[in-house]
Amino acid sequence: MLTSTSLGSAAIGLHRRHNAKAKAMKAKEPTVKGPKVALGDRDEDTSPTRCLFCGHPSEDVDANVAHMEATHHFFVPMKARCSNVEGLLLYLSRKVNGLVCLVCNEKTRAFHTLDALRDHMRESNHERIVLSVEYNDFYDCTLEDPDNMQKVEIDGDQLVVAAGGDKGGRVVLRKEADVPRARPRESEQHAQQRKAILASENAALVAARKEQRELTTVERRQQGELTRRSDAEYQALQLKVSMRANKLHPKGYDGEGTLY
Repeated sequence: MLTSTSLGSAAIGLHRRHNAKAKAMKAKEPTVKGPKVALGDRDEDTSPTRCLFCGHPSEDVDANVAHMEATHHFFVPMKARCSNVEGLLLYLSRKVNGLVCLVCNEKTRAFHTLDALRDHMRESNHERIVLSVEYNDFYDCTLEDPDNMQKVEIDGDQLVVAAGGDKGGRVVLRKEADVPRARPRESEQHAQQRKAILASENAALVAARKEQRELTTVERRQQGELTRRSDAEYQALQLKVSMRANKLHPKGYDGEGTLY
């Protein structure tokens, strides 16, 4: 029989095995390390040529983007529609230097150092950005309007969006699961059928419960009769034994052959 102690021990063991397995799988993954950056370079002023996640300085914006793609798997979303990559990187660097996570935004925890924020983004897979109206100034399309949408495809690690129009193309960024859908109205016929099915199911359930109660009552009655019969038989047997003992041993017999 399982007890709360055994269940707790089993849960702890399962948790430990899960952690050990996850740790082993993580150890097998290839670790990509960026170049070592001096502490002074990390705390330099914001720059579009400096890596957001390790502070590595690059020669130009393109080299910085290539470094972040290769080392940190950071990609500029919809790069073909981004009209100001340099301005976008400069804006992101100001956010990071202000100790604001690129994904958490205003929900970012209170980090006291830039390294702590970068560790959080790396461990939480937040070395990326989620397109929203916040970045409208850096794109030649509207990032929140779902109209005029034609096609959405996944090309490797990038999102390729084909929108109508030239510069006024609009992009859908909401997930399909997040869009509320109107519930279709149920016809009167279907409603009657559903109610009839529920009524029959409820009637069958009530009948089954009633039958179960009746069977339980009969079983209890039979068990009580068996118990009473056993008690009566036991009492009769005890009476026979006592009477036989009285016949074999007269009153006053002490078991040694002496009568008083």
